[in-house]
Amino acid sequence: MPNTDTTMTIGDTVMPVDNPTSTPLFRRMVRPLRSRKVRVALVTLLATVAAEMGLDVSPEALLAITGLGASLILGIAHEDAGRNAAPRLTPPARNESRAV
Repeated sequence: MPNTDTTMTIGDTVMPVDNPTSTPLFRRMVRPLRSRKVRVALVTLLATVAAEMGLDVSPEALLAITGLGASLILGIAHEDAGRNAAPRLTPPARNESRAV
């Protein structure tokens, strides 16, 4: 693991701190790009804007692009929620005395 005092990690890229692009402002601007949800949202937005600006895309394809982006974001959020959930070590106790 690289020393965090001398390097900055963005995704899979490790940049040295003496790099002029590693200023605090640059870090704050680039930090959200570490999130998969933000990257998917940006790609979906770019594809949608390109389609609206003149790229010859049918309305159905545009709906498919935005729907795919939204479903990917929801899938990533679901995965993150499952990863961050507290694991259940023992199953809940069953009340055997109560008749059903």
